[in-house]
Amino acid sequence: IKGDLLLSGCRARHLCIEDGQIRNLEAEECVIDQSLKLVRSEAATIHLRQATIGNTFSLEGTKVSGPTKSPRGWLVECANLRVGRDIPFRRGFQAFGGSRLYGARVAGSFDCSGGRFDANSDSPYAMDLRLVKIEGSLYMRRQFVAQGGVLAKGIYVGRDFDCTESRFLAGAREDSLA
Repeated sequence: IKGDLLLSGCRARHLCIEDGQIRNLEAEECVIDQSLKLVRSEAATIHLRQATIGNTFSLEGTKVSGPTKSPRGWLVECANLRVGRDIPFRRGFQAFGGSRLYGARVAGSFDCSGGRFDANSDSPYAMDLRLVKIEGSLYMRRQFVAQGGVLAKGIYVGRDFDCTESRFLAGAREDSLA
């Protein structure tokens, strides 16, 4: 898939894309009964506002880099997302523009280990985790990098919040400013 994947309002049992290229994934208010996995792929934007995923939402090894500008300034926009298990954005995950999970509910853990989150000219924040509720652990470890601010006001983490071997760097990278 090299074009847009527009799934807003849809219902599916499972969605898996490995080693793919997608310009824009739009799946707002969709319901995925099992897992949504976009693995080792490339995308310009991923928008899952108010979506429900019954099991795992995985972006392992995926690169999100535009150049398409998000109307709200976030390349990964998952506000009010509901996930029945885990969110692994790890093992080479890269977002070269803000990632927003504002108000998301995660029944398991959110693992960003080894992931890279960069701000861009549309947003000074690499991540917006305000009001996120994670029943399990939040892992930002093992070479996790946030280039730009991380908003976490009102976050709830039920177990461990581990930032071992991570880097939180001020401001957006100059080459990400357009």
